[in-house]
Amino acid sequence: IEVGPGPGGLTRALLLEGAQKVIAIEKDFRAGTVLASLLAAAGDRLDLVEADALKTPLWEMGDAPRRIVANLPYNIATTLLIQWLGHATAFESLT
Repeated sequence: IEVGPGPGGLTRALLLEGAQKVIAIEKDFRAGTVLASLLAAAGDRLDLVEADALKTPLWEMGDAPRRIVANLPYNIATTLLIQWLGHATAFESLT
């Protein structure tokens, strides 16, 4: 699960490194137009979800084992980490 894929640099790297599935959560869906070619190339290995990570129960998304990968904005990082740690058993890793 990637939080805030933006233009997709990290998303591409995850897919190239062999991630079976990437669920990308993006609040600003203008990024969706930038990611369109990546979505087409990745096929069913990439899902782009328009949502606010602060309001989305990531511990319920996808199949276990779940891994969160993110370059978090400073203003929401602490809130998200506390939220995720409250459901730590749902995640294999938080990076």
